[in-house]
Amino acid sequence: MSTTEEYARGLREAFAARLQELRDAAEPELSQEALAIAAGLDRSYVGMLERAERTPSIFVVHLLAEALGRPARDLLPDHPPPVLPGVSE
Repeated sequence: MSTTEEYARGLREAFAARLQELRDAAEPELSQEALAIAAGLDRSYVGMLERAERTPSIFVVHLLAEALGRPARDLLPDHPPPVLPGVSE
């Protein structure tokens, strides 16, 4: 697996954990189905996001944030940039 693929996987996993954390912290707590309905998405897609099987578009991030009543930035994980071979800082 390449460095960029590993980085992308790490971002997906961090986003998945953050999405699940915010969904569980919602008042009242939201099921995947309730979040999907509120965001206008399919429940199975929300499940795939939470399992880090899909990468959401920025549009989907905004839909989810709106459904959670949070700014989109709250869904974006703190994740260090990748270290790419042959690229100096």
